[in-house]
Amino acid sequence: MPGIVMIAFAIMASRFFAVPVNQTLNANDYVLNLVEIIGVPISYVGLCFVVAIIAHPKGRNPIYWLFISLLVTPLVLIPLLLIPGLKQCPLCRQKVDKKVMFCRLCGHRFY
Repeated sequence: MPGIVMIAFAIMASRFFAVPVNQTLNANDYVLNLVEIIGVPISYVGLCFVVAIIAHPKGRNPIYWLFISLLVTPLVLIPLLLIPGLKQCPLCRQKVDKKVMFCRLCGHRFY
């Protein structure tokens, strides 16, 4: 996990386990903090899956983009959206940009 996420997780964990001396805690306080502690990692992983889902229609490897976003951050969605999509040539199976009219390897014309 990136450092920022780990710091946020540590702050939320410290809020969950820290009990002020002059304050009594209700059961709702523990539930809210537990939801925060569990919710952040689940949201993080969920955003990483969104990156993988968006990578697939662009002709990119979704597993690769999932692991990259898990290791780095889900913000890799921004460059993924800027990368042009790919399509596959039916003759030579070469991946080419969606905007080209001819395959650079075999010369097949896309209609």
